[in-house]
Amino acid sequence: MPDFGGGGMPDFGGGGNNPGAGTPGDQPAAPTVNVTGVSVTLDKAECYIGEAVTATANITPEDATNKNVDWSSSDETIAKVDGGKITTLKAGTVTITATSKADPTKKASATLTVKVEDYTPYEYTVEGTYVEEKGYGYVLTLNDGKNTKIHCDYNKTEGRHEFYYTVNTPCGESFIQFQAKDVKYKSQLATDYKVWDIRDSKYVFTAKATGNNGSLAYAYLYLHNDGSAVVNTPSGTNRNVEYGLTWTEDANKNITVKKGDVTYTATKSVNAERPGYLVNYGNYAFINSQNEDVKWKKFIISDFDGETAAEFTGTYTVEGPDGGEKEVSLNLGVNGVAKLYIGSWSATSTGTWTEANGVYTITLGEGPDQKVLVSTTVDGKATVTYKMKVQSMFGESETEIVMTNTK
Repeated sequence: MPDFGGGGMPDFGGGGNNPGAGTPGDQPAAPTVNVTGVSVTLDKAECYIGEAVTATANITPEDATNKNVDWSSSDETIAKVDGGKITTLKAGTVTITATSKADPTKKASATLTVKVEDYTPYEYTVEGTYVEEKGYGYVLTLNDGKNTKIHCDYNKTEGRHEFYYTVNTPCGESFIQFQAKDVKYKSQLATDYKVWDIRDSKYVFTAKATGNNGSLAYAYLYLHNDGSAVVNTPSGTNRNVEYGLTWTEDANKNITVKKGDVTYTATKSVNAERPGYLVNYGNYAFINSQNEDVKWKKFIISDFDGETAAEFTGTYTVEGPDGGEKEVSLNLGVNGVAKLYIGSWSATSTGTWTEANGVYTITLGEGPDQKVLVSTTVDGKATVTYKMKVQSMFGESETEIVMTNTK
């Protein structure tokens, strides 16, 4: 060892310390991103006393370090606000303000008008005529400017005549079910009694749906002989009926349904032994069977999608009165097309799939929302896990759905 005059190690001015090194693993603190602006939106600008309103604060930039806000109301006797949830108390106009916690100089407001709901009674009268269809009920013809014809069907379970009619009120249109008790009429019913929508339809389509308290219910699409169509779906404890639809069928029995300018094309079954149709309308997949031996409930996805190479199935649960267990199916066709079905036969997402050495790779969707699922083997069966956001009465949450190959 050379002698540098100190009889020991050379001194490079640090006395054995390196003031620039720092503690290993330390990272510089992320720079603070300041709030530059705040905006406020309300889900409604006008409401009635007692009606819930939600306020949302939008902070810019999106990567601001602190995006929290303080909420305030200009008059808490009219409306109070807590965390963006507004409680309306009396009539008046109030200003709802969001103030940035990071920078109180950045704030924004929105105006809410709270009104007293008008419960003033009114009279609505429509004259018309009626005839009785023996064994079926009454037919009304109304002088309402449209010569509306209404068939009063008989509810055998409750012993009531009933029909639906849209009433034009000062507050807008109101769709109302009218009922009349007539227990004696039960003895006069036709032995093969069917409601008018069924009697007058060439095709009746049926769909599974969710009824009151999460119970299983059915929705119907009636294609009438006169070219009109009616949709009848569950709505809580009642039914929601949509009129004004039309339908056509060409020489090759291709069926289309129209609502205004929107056209819904029926898909034919690809299975010659199980002929039928499928129409996706809103959240419903309406199915009609043309084979008396194969009821609509017995159709399977491959009857319309074509031959299946693999089908992964699973369930998830939605909490609340309108919740319950929902079915999920991932259908992998022999043509390399993958389709995801959630709760109905309306495909939620489509894509492609491949398989190698028993491992399935499924790509669903496109762009930033694209998801790639890779199967694993559990108890000798291929399974995939799909993550999705589920909405319930308690809010939105992310759920993992484990699906197993059942084919």
